[in-house]
Amino acid sequence: MPYTGRLRSCGLAKESPAGTLTTPPTEFLRFIPPDSLSPKVTPLISKAIGTLPDVNIKQTLGVGEVTGQKLKFELEPENCLNIINAAFGTDTLAEVATFVVGNSNKYIDFKEDAGGAVAATLATGTFAMGTASSQAGTLCAAVKTAMQAAGTGTYTVTYSYSTKKMTIAVSGAHSAVQILWLSGTNNANAAYAVLGFTKVDTASAASVTSNSTASVAAFTHTFTRLASETLPQYTLWIDKGAKYQQIVGTMLNKFDLEMKAKELVTMDTEWVGASYDDTGAGQTPTYSSARPYPFNTVSVSVDGSPVLGYDNLKMTINNMVKADHALSGSIWPAKVYSEGFEVDISAELFFEDTTQYAKFLAGTTANFAITLTHIDDIAGAVAGTKYSIVLNVPAVVYTSANVVNPAGVIKVPFIGKGMYNAATSNSASIVVKNSKYTAA
Repeated sequence: MPYTGRLRSCGLAKESPAGTLTTPPTEFLRFIPPDSLSPKVTPLISKAIGTLPDVNIKQTLGVGEVTGQKLKFELEPENCLNIINAAFGTDTLAEVATFVVGNSNKYIDFKEDAGGAVAATLATGTFAMGTASSQAGTLCAAVKTAMQAAGTGTYTVTYSYSTKKMTIAVSGAHSAVQILWLSGTNNANAAYAVLGFTKVDTASAASVTSNSTASVAAFTHTFTRLASETLPQYTLWIDKGAKYQQIVGTMLNKFDLEMKAKELVTMDTEWVGASYDDTGAGQTPTYSSARPYPFNTVSVSVDGSPVLGYDNLKMTINNMVKADHALSGSIWPAKVYSEGFEVDISAELFFEDTTQYAKFLAGTTANFAITLTHIDDIAGAVAGTKYSIVLNVPAVVYTSANVVNPAGVIKVPFIGKGMYNAATSNSASIVVKNSKYTAA
């Protein structure tokens, strides 16, 4: 481990409405000492109203600007979502197709109203589970299609991401269904496991619910941001022993994702807030059990080609956050806001040719794609479904590089700036794959 000492904790909770204390924290993250958390509260300055031509300056005694909040976190695949969402502002959630149906698990033997047994055959392929049979292309829809083709009832199939259980209900021409997982003709190749059932015949009823759990569904969280995007605000809870400091109306100012050889991948963050309470409140922190990402899970591609040697990769987002006065019907009005969105990439890369160095000299852009694939499978998901994070900056303009002798293998420290790309409608994106079924 590259870090020593006691890992402290930070609680985080998205505010709704913004600027209002949210308690308790919705998640806890470990931050790495020595931290530089030295909150500095500066009362906001406003201009007094007067009749004289000169400007009278007064300081408010209410809401101020809270700066000096730098926290470095280990990057782990479950509790990183709110940090990344704080940098980008949006989280687009989608289930990943991971449930596999093949010849060995494609049959559903069943009876309608205690009649004769019939066999439904699921389409083979890899499916997202979905939550309802009305969602085309999902496993829920495939079960409905197969059972309605084999029987004469009308079927509704639902699935709960929280309980991991499927419910199959019949209506129309029939009032009861029984699934013959054990006694059916095709029990050796039945679909019970992929649907979350054990190999036992169900009761005959209007609906049957799986008595086990299916594999955990995997989800992608895609974070993209335009310059005009409104960032969310958070309540930060900072560990100071038995109590937690509370910093309200906080917005992420700077975000660094750092990948260094022989170290863990970390998120270095800097926050700006509007209200600070040092009296503290007790909390019982609970952490994700997933391990953080190490450097050796990182792969880099530049313009679609892998870079075989690299060190000290860093992606930096600057949201240019400020606190200022704004009319809001209060004698002490204040607003925390972002002035823009800048993306920078720096890296020390080994290149087998001079292509990228030539792009630096010519001022043309390059695409950077950085992929972190965890050594661990997503807990409870189909075997081989890995936690992952993909960082993509579609158009990078190199802004500086060392002058090198362009012959043979070269190691060049590059600094580049992400540009808005019309083809992707963003200047950067981060996609996280894990088991979280709600957006940050």
